[in-house]
Amino acid sequence: MADLMGDAAILKAMKTNEDDTVAAYESASRHPDAIPASKAFFMKAHQDEERHRAWMEATAKSL
Repeated sequence: MADLMGDAAILKAMKTNEDDTVAAYESASRHPDAIPASKAFFMKAHQDEERHRAWMEATAKSL
């Protein structure tokens, strides 16, 4: 696939999945019915996905 489209295109496509995941974790961490332990888990996961997304964006731009 990378040979056909290039690494940057693949990273940009993967970023759309990260966008969805970031939004889901952000929403879950703010859900009013979530218990504190769940909110903490979702917030940590949200921050991790933000880092993934930032790496994908930066790497795609540098290719």
